[in-house]
Amino acid sequence: MKRHAWAAAGLGALVSTLAFTPALAGSGHGEHDGHDGHDRAGHWPQEIDFKDATRFTGEVTDLDTSTDAPTDGVEATAIIARGVDGSIAGLKLRGFEEEASGTQFGAHVHTGPCVEDEPETAGPHYNHDVATGREPVRVDRSTEVWFDLVVSDGGTAGDGAIVPFVVPEPQDGAASIVLHEEPTDHDGEAGGRSACIPLD
Repeated sequence: MKRHAWAAAGLGALVSTLAFTPALAGSGHGEHDGHDGHDRAGHWPQEIDFKDATRFTGEVTDLDTSTDAPTDGVEATAIIARGVDGSIAGLKLRGFEEEASGTQFGAHVHTGPCVEDEPETAGPHYNHDVATGREPVRVDRSTEVWFDLVVSDGGTAGDGAIVPFVVPEPQDGAASIVLHEEPTDHDGEAGGRSACIPLD
C-alpha cells in the first residue's frame, strides 16, 4: 500500500479517477446507474480523509497465467478514501490491447490477498453486512464495492463508487480488488477471476 500526503497532486489523482464515472464526477449525489435499482452515487461521505487514503499503482496480478485475458499486463491505479459515514473508491486501468476495446467486466473489493495463479486466495467480496453481523445479508451496491468497467478505444477503463460504509483497511478485511471476466449481475456475480489488485 502506498500512502501519500494528499496535497494537490494526490487529490487531483482521486478526482481524475472518479471522473471516469459521470455519476461521480459531479456532486456525488444519487444518480441512478440503471443496473440494479440502487443509486450508484450516494451522498458524499463526511470528513473524507485523503491524507490516509489507500492507494495502489502498478501492474495487476494475473490469476490465471495459463490463459490469455484482456487484463494481462494491465497497469492499475486504485484509491480508497474513507470518511466518518462512508467511503469513496476509484479504479483506473490502462494498457489494454486494441482488440480489447468495448470489453465489459466487473470488479469488486475482496477480503483476501492477490496471489498469482491462485484466484480463490482473494476470498469473497467484502460485504459490510457480513462484516458487521447484520441479517439478512444484502448483496448490492450499498453493502459491497462494485466497479463497472468498459475498455475504451484508447486502451483504458475506469470507474468509481461511493458507498455508505467505511471500507476497512487491507489488514482488516478489504485486501484486494478482483477483476472478473464478465459484467456484474444483480446478484453480484461476474464470472471467473482474471486479475487482482493488491491494496496492502
